[in-house]
Amino acid sequence: MGGSHNLDIQKYGLVALLANAANGVGSVLGFFAGVGSWVLTVLSVVLFALVLLATALYFTGAGLARRAAWARIVAGLIFAGTLLVCAPVLVFTLTSRPALGVIPAVPVGASVYALWVLVRRFA
Repeated sequence: MGGSHNLDIQKYGLVALLANAANGVGSVLGFFAGVGSWVLTVLSVVLFALVLLATALYFTGAGLARRAAWARIVAGLIFAGTLLVCAPVLVFTLTSRPALGVIPAVPVGASVYALWVLVRRFA
């Protein structure tokens, strides 16, 4: 990696041993730097998507407070999408590990309640 080569320990002794160890540690740290770079890239994309979702939720909430029709439609789509994503996860979790079923049940319940409020209150 990177053009580094190991020195002959028989010829250079302790200096070669230290240099070879430094090359090995450098290679391991370089690998972890590459993994860290990928993790940070994925994390930045996920956080950007969350910022976009938060912005959409903010403006949708402001529109709901003003009783705008577009906000009801957008809120319904957001909660329907959340329900469509979380409901299969809930079914899978309940069939494989019932003790963990409460984790996806929270967003499913919140989505069902929000859709019910949107239909009941704004119908």
